[in-house]
Amino acid sequence: MSRPSQQTTVEAVVTAVAEQKGVEPTALERPLYEVVDSECLGNFFGDTTGEISFEYLDTMVTVDSEGEVSVRPLATPTP
Repeated sequence: MSRPSQQTTVEAVVTAVAEQKGVEPTALERPLYEVVDSECLGNFFGDTTGEISFEYLDTMVTVDSEGEVSVRPLATPTP
């Protein structure tokens, strides 16, 4: 999912996870900041390339240095 230029990385992650779960972003059971440092996520890449992945609400979230966010369900949800 590519994000609109005015959307932050954090907003893009929350929106993508909510879409995957079929709920509104405000209905997600756990805030993103409890899983990953939101400020760090927004500034992670700087001038470098790469990607970062983490688990959030039984999904695997991947964010790359171009701002692309992908979300896929985990094969086995974590308790």
